[in-house]
Parts: sequence; structure tokens; C-alpha cells
Amino acid sequence: MKEYFGRPESKILKRRQGRRYRQINDIKIKARRIAYKAFKEGKVEKTPCQKCGKEKVEMHHPDYAEPLQIVWLCKRCHMMADGLVPIG
Repeated sequence: MKEYFGRPESKILKRRQGRRYRQINDIKIKARRIAYKAFKEGKVEKTPCQKCGKEKVEMHHPDYAEPLQIVWLCKRCHMMADGLVPIG
């Protein structure tokens, strides 16, 4: 497995995939950077999960065009908000 990822053609493919991801998700990446910087500077305060109240939370952006409108959600609630886990 390690040999596969160490091959030059694998590195080129990974670089190409990263570049494509950045092109497609440019607005998401910018929103995450702005939100993270605001959090580190103390402009945004972490709160418990806004759905279930758990303390361990992640930033969720309902709208990437508004990078400082952050909803704090735990992992499970975040996945439900993104539609990755069935609600229930």
C-alpha cells in the first residue's frame, strides 16, 4: 500500500485532484478560512451544539456566501444538517 502512494504518478494524480477540488469548492474554502480566522481572533465564540447541546462541536455554514454566519453543531447533528445521516 505504501509503495502505491509513493509512486510519482500517484503524487501527480493526488496533486491534480487537490487542484480540482480547490477550483470547484473555492467559495467553501474561503468561507472556512474567514470563519476560522474570526474564531482565532475571538470575533466568533464557540457555543454548545445548537440542536442537542453537546459540548464538542464543529462549525457549520448554512450559506457559504455568509462566512461569519456560523451554526455550532456536534458531529452527528452536523452530518444530519448536511444530509449525510438520515434524521431520526
